Amino acid sequence: MKKRIFIFGHGDSQITALNFINKLVKINIFPVLATAYNEEIYISEGMQKGDFALFISYQANSQVFNECLKILNKKGISTALITANEKGKLCDYSKYIICIPDYEKENKIATFYSQLAFMYILNNLYAIIYKMLNK
Repeated sequence: MKKRIFIFGHGDSQITALNFINKLVKINIFPVLATAYNEEIYISEGMQKGDFALFISYQANSQVFNECLKILNKKGISTALITANEKGKLCDYSKYIICIPDYEKENKIATFYSQLAFMYILNNLYAIIYKMLNK
């Protein structure tokens, strides 16, 4: 298990991240929502080896997240990205990438789709973490 976990998400992705954080707290894991007060660059600069950063971004083109990932890469900190854009700028800097299909515009269901898709991925990650802790 990593030393500390930091989760990055804006807008609807941040709401989904909070749901995931709530689940983790119930199994005694206390991640930091790095984007809670728009201090993600400052938080990235304070992260240390052994920490882990999870980015949730549908388009994977956030300039701020791009800067955070550059900082984390220089420090050798492991990162993961959940996105629907496998060609987004953030993919170039993320160690692990989980891609969901890009269906937001296709079926006119907008952010409902992305929230449910991100939640599905995060629920699966939670199940894996839970199983690992309860062996």
